[in-house]
Amino acid sequence: MSVNLFLEYVFWSVRIIIGLITLVGLFFAVRIYQDKITFGEARYMGITKVLFFWVNIIYGLVLFEAVYGVVSFFLDLPLWTDISLILPILMLLMIVYRELKRREKFKPVRFRYLFLIPLGIHGPVTVGKIVVPTEYPVKKLIQRSLKETPTETSSRKAPRYPLRNSVGDSGYEIEFPNPHSKGKFGDSLTARRLTPQGYRKEPSKLDKIHGIDGVYVQYYDNGSPREILIVESKVDSGKLGTKQMTDERIAELVEGMLVHADPKVRRTGELIRENPGLVHKELWHHYLASGKTTVSRLDAEAKETSVKTYNYIGSATRKRCESSNPGIACIAATQ
Repeated sequence: MSVNLFLEYVFWSVRIIIGLITLVGLFFAVRIYQDKITFGEARYMGITKVLFFWVNIIYGLVLFEAVYGVVSFFLDLPLWTDISLILPILMLLMIVYRELKRREKFKPVRFRYLFLIPLGIHGPVTVGKIVVPTEYPVKKLIQRSLKETPTETSSRKAPRYPLRNSVGDSGYEIEFPNPHSKGKFGDSLTARRLTPQGYRKEPSKLDKIHGIDGVYVQYYDNGSPREILIVESKVDSGKLGTKQMTDERIAELVEGMLVHADPKVRRTGELIRENPGLVHKELWHHYLASGKTTVSRLDAEAKETSVKTYNYIGSATRKRCESSNPGIACIAATQ
């Protein structure tokens, strides 16, 4: 075999291999475009609508560049045309990276998953599907919370609101316009007991309703946490919902806190995640008519391991009702 013939075989072999690579690149570019991030994922990363528009342009350019790679190969177009197409894509990529880095919720790992992997290398030959980090679905987490939110249940017919409750030996009755207001009253009773003991309530809610009821942290003088109490407050016939206060459920809620828009909520999530040995879970159950509160420690499956009883609801309610701004509808009990 002559040298010229051998070189010709090598040339065509390389051409066939490159052609197959460009076709594979086109295949994966189409798959990547189909799996491009949604606006929900973009919002999770802290991307504005304008940036999301640019992100979609980048994905479109990636697809176009893959199609162009196949066309330029078969038409044998000069290399400078490929380079002139790649440079704008890289410039847009850097612009998006710079804008994302300015935002508090930006995480480099998410940028790699959502942008660097799809862009891949020249071609772009990228194997596999875009993987979104598992902590993403905060919206799904809240939707799940809606399904699992416990309701106040009893063997009797559900009470009609507004509802008037007598409160221990306080000498007052409290009128609640809805179940949520009654739950907030229970939260305040818990706080009135823990705050004087040196616990500080830290922000922990994903929204106005969902999330952890209370995260109370007791600090050393140097600012490091001494104990972290994760507290769920219930009033009268209120019960824990399915899996509520289990370690698994708390871990999910903490993941939601870690990506919350409020930096204070994120900080609370970090405290829980970074100090697992200091975390305890408690159920505070307030029985208004008797004025008694039971405090139960909870294990990993939210089972009660120990119970203590306190009798402070009456005095706490009386002080609040007789203050200048009680914030609740207090009605003097009839003699």
